[in-house]
Amino acid sequence: MKLVWVFCLAVLVAALAACSAAPSRETFLAEFTIDNAHLPRFAAARGVPYVPRIEDPGIEAINDAVNAVPYVPDGTGDRWDAPARFWSRGGDCEEYALTKGLELLAQKYQGVYLVVARDRVRGIDHAVAVVDDQGMHVLDNQEPDVVSWDRAKARYRPHYAIDLATARVYRAKPAQSR
Repeated sequence: MKLVWVFCLAVLVAALAACSAAPSRETFLAEFTIDNAHLPRFAAARGVPYVPRIEDPGIEAINDAVNAVPYVPDGTGDRWDAPARFWSRGGDCEEYALTKGLELLAQKYQGVYLVVARDRVRGIDHAVAVVDDQGMHVLDNQEPDVVSWDRAKARYRPHYAIDLATARVYRAKPAQSR
């Protein structure tokens, strides 16, 4: 009887692990198509130096440290500030996402994207950082926990993603083709 319980528990753990596993980078990118028209505009940002400020290189530590910076809305219009300004005065979602993404790149993570998406809950556009760390994970200033891309898609419908290492822009495929 004890062996049956151990077996059932092992099957349950394996099933839960499979359900909560984050998607691969290939699965993530399959939802997008390359948009070369925007490449020159974002390529200029590639040469901007960034000095990491967070000693713990874990994605949860990076998310927590950047989320501790005060939220300061843009006011009228939308402005994308550099991380140095964000660290000194705060910012809104795109500054959080960009700073997290550059911090991840500085900490040697691969597959780091800034994703702009429609927040289905709040009815507004929003930016998050997405990183490949044994599957695709989302770092969001609206959430204290790092979550898988699959879980975040229930809330966010992506418009585009920018590969922060190459400045390549990926436009989201229409929903019916995904």
